Amino acid sequence: MDLAPILLFAYCRLDKTKRCIEALERNVLAQYSELYIFADGAKGKDDMELVRSVQDWLRGYVSESQSFLKIHLEIKETNCGLANSIISGVSKVIEVYGEVIVLEDDIIASPFFLNYMNDGLDYYRNNTQIWSITSFGGYNLQSLKEYKHDIFVSYRACSWGWGSWRDRWNMVDWQVSDFNELSHDKEMQKHFNRGGGDLYGMLRRQMDGKIDSWAIRWAYSSSKKNMYTVYPRKGFAYNIGFDGSGVHCSKKSKYNNIIADEYDVKFEDVDLDAAITKEVYRYNTDNKIKKTIGQIKKYIRNRCDKLLESRKA
Repeated sequence: MDLAPILLFAYCRLDKTKRCIEALERNVLAQYSELYIFADGAKGKDDMELVRSVQDWLRGYVSESQSFLKIHLEIKETNCGLANSIISGVSKVIEVYGEVIVLEDDIIASPFFLNYMNDGLDYYRNNTQIWSITSFGGYNLQSLKEYKHDIFVSYRACSWGWGSWRDRWNMVDWQVSDFNELSHDKEMQKHFNRGGGDLYGMLRRQMDGKIDSWAIRWAYSSSKKNMYTVYPRKGFAYNIGFDGSGVHCSKKSKYNNIIADEYDVKFEDVDLDAAITKEVYRYNTDNKIKKTIGQIKKYIRNRCDKLLESRKA
């Protein structure tokens, strides 16, 4: 079987790395797939022990495991950061294989994840409208309840258990060389924000050095090319990183774990669905009411925290 290689990016969360790999092992196609694991180095003394525990466990796992066709392990001695790790790791492997399936250590795959990803990569490989495949199914959309297909397409790229091809990956401008033009052009911003009102803001924070995200640059390139990401109606992976342990994940999530309990996906060349597109946009857009409520909740939490601290003192 000609299966796409799996890339896993780990850092300092041993419990999540174990859970991620254990979930992958439950896939029937795991034994026929090559797994590439990239473990980033420590930032400093504060995370040294956590990083070392992940790296030591991975060395032992790779030497003993027979769950995959072959396992490749690359351990960094210094910290590259998530964005650079993923860009360099994907670039290296996708150049050889032409396609990849990518997971970060907080993504838990269903037993049908590899079936879905490989079938999707095969089906859409030559479709020039498709940018990537994602396994994420956390949108609890009203419009999906009456939707007649197993998959839908969206303006919004998603990095939670995804796959793509070499020609799409090589289209990305990682430097975002036209950002100055974008920052002064409301129509360009509106075009990018078709997938959610949060997108341009995230890219601005990236360019201002406030976040370190490869994914928002990936999403922007997708938007510029007017290409879509394929989503399953029900997911084949979910994110467990919303416990404060992740670099880019807060302790709260608005997403649901809507996971398919069987694999019977019919891939099709579907058009954008207006109702789904509208809901996805709203799902990822903070309006004034939402922001006000959020600010009030934050104020109350801060006041409660200060009261608890004063009582302890």
